[in-house]
Amino acid sequence: MPVPDPNANVEKDVQESLDALQDTGALQTANQMSIESLLNPEAKHDDMEEITDEDIFDVVIMVQNKEEVEEACNADASGDECIIPIPSRKEALKAVSTLQQYIGSMNDPFLHQLEGILASFSWKTCLKEVHSLKDTEITMYFTSK
Repeated sequence: MPVPDPNANVEKDVQESLDALQDTGALQTANQMSIESLLNPEAKHDDMEEITDEDIFDVVIMVQNKEEVEEACNADASGDECIIPIPSRKEALKAVSTLQQYIGSMNDPFLHQLEGILASFSWKTCLKEVHSLKDTEITMYFTSK
């Protein structure tokens, strides 16, 4: 006496359910997959490339960097590129002063050169500001009666 296939009843029930869905129009014949392909899918699809942990990491870092730039620039939702404003002359001179205070107590030939370069930068920046000033007269600030 032949042994009955234990999957035969399940396959029959699944096929009847698929036929019922097809009769109602919810399932098209072209969209059906065989039970074999449902139970044993292909191991590798040619149209999909394998994603590595490194790929996922790179995408996460890229998104984080983009969010940081948007936060720093207060970018709006339009996606326009952010333009970071140039520091003012006062801010630049304050940064130079901070660096000079930091490296002033260190004894290193390179730092002495850097200190000289920073002093030159400060002097030239102040000179540029002086040259950009316009001559004024005190009478320019008062209205005549």
